[in-house]
Amino acid sequence: MAQSDIPGRTADSARRYAQDAYERSSRYVQRQRERHPEAERYIGYGTGAVRRPVNQNPILSVLVAGAVGYCLAYLIHGAGRRGGAGVPEYARSETRYRWD
Repeated sequence: MAQSDIPGRTADSARRYAQDAYERSSRYVQRQRERHPEAERYIGYGTGAVRRPVNQNPILSVLVAGAVGYCLAYLIHGAGRRGGAGVPEYARSETRYRWD
């Protein structure tokens, strides 16, 4: 087996796994659509309820999405700035992992 075959075989294997995952998920979605036909209607209503205000106010929508993203990032990463106040003593580490 030549070394030059490894990338090709790896790519083929990844392609097969991706194709298999796509086919399985497609079958799953189709089964769920058949089992719950009203869910698709509700999704359509929800999509329309979001699409109209976004189409009417695109700049405001981008600002709101940015603010929500910022708040989520602050909630996730902001704890390090508080000195680990929310971390119990047994879980604290002496090692600092901050990059600044």
